[in-house]
Amino acid sequence: MQLRTLIAVSAASIATLFSAATFAQTATPAPAPTNSEARQARIDARQANQQKRIDQGKASGQLTDKEAGNLQKREDRINKMEANAQKDGKIGPREARRI
Repeated sequence: MQLRTLIAVSAASIATLFSAATFAQTATPAPAPTNSEARQARIDARQANQQKRIDQGKASGQLTDKEAGNLQKREDRINKMEANAQKDGKIGPREARRI
């Protein structure tokens, strides 16, 4: 008798877990990013990649400190351009191309 009770309780627990997992999967998906957010993500990814390449170049000795400094100045200029483009709250297609 105890074995049947244990099996029934186990089956109920498993059913609860599966229904909870199903509920978690049917949650409302995050809204799709706007065009401006997508442009911002591409710009950020490109900047991160460039920064990584500068750091790797310095670490490997392929870039001198002067070369790395010049590249960093360019990156700083791009950051300023991005900040100016975001003043109105979004980056337009022309602004993104310019950056």
